[in-house]
Amino acid sequence: MRPLGWTDAHIKTVIKKFKLQVIQPATLEQCIKMINKKRVDLISLDELVAQRAFIKYYNSPTILVPSLIEQQSNTLYLIISRKHPNGQKIITDFNRGMAMIRANNRHQQIINNAIQKKQPKEH
Repeated sequence: MRPLGWTDAHIKTVIKKFKLQVIQPATLEQCIKMINKKRVDLISLDELVAQRAFIKYYNSPTILVPSLIEQQSNTLYLIISRKHPNGQKIITDFNRGMAMIRANNRHQQIINNAIQKKQPKEH
């Protein structure tokens, strides 16, 4: 399951191999509600997106188990106007900085901290 309009290119082989039925609700909220009510077994979402959605709609994180069969690599892009006078330098510096924090695992620590800060505090 994934929201309508979201790509499944990264899992097409898994869908075909296991003969999965794909359901495409109109919104991410509907996907989260369906998985929470156990009406579906699998949701194709980035872990951080799923975590934040459960916090947003249920004010609580849930335990999600990432698939070991197929995982998509997350590619993000920094976009700067070609007209920006320092655009190329900004991109070069950004890429260098990303390489550094990925090499020492700092980028994963940043993601983990962001997830923890979004989780509601236990009373």
